[in-house]
Amino acid sequence: MELYDSACAISGEGVVEVLEAAHIVSHSETGLNHTGNGLLLRSDLHRLFDSSLIAVDPKSLNVVVSPLLAETEYQRFSGRKLRSRIDGSGPDPEYLERRWIQAGLEN
Repeated sequence: MELYDSACAISGEGVVEVLEAAHIVSHSETGLNHTGNGLLLRSDLHRLFDSSLIAVDPKSLNVVVSPLLAETEYQRFSGRKLRSRIDGSGPDPEYLERRWIQAGLEN
């Protein structure tokens, strides 16, 4: 919460009750809990991220929204840059790349 100044990394939502820590790569796969493998997300965006319906391009840090969500309110997040953390750090690019590949989005 502190790293993201209590606001969603995608939407900027600041209602603490709907914010959740999300693993970029599953904890069961990495075995580690650390900030490089985490994002603070609004609960609905967390579920969509876990379902690979929303992703983060590891090179540009832009949000990519699945075409399956084209006619939904979530399309407004497409192309939005991931919010920076208050200390200027970001998620570990290695984890973002692994997630990108797992989601089948690699070129």
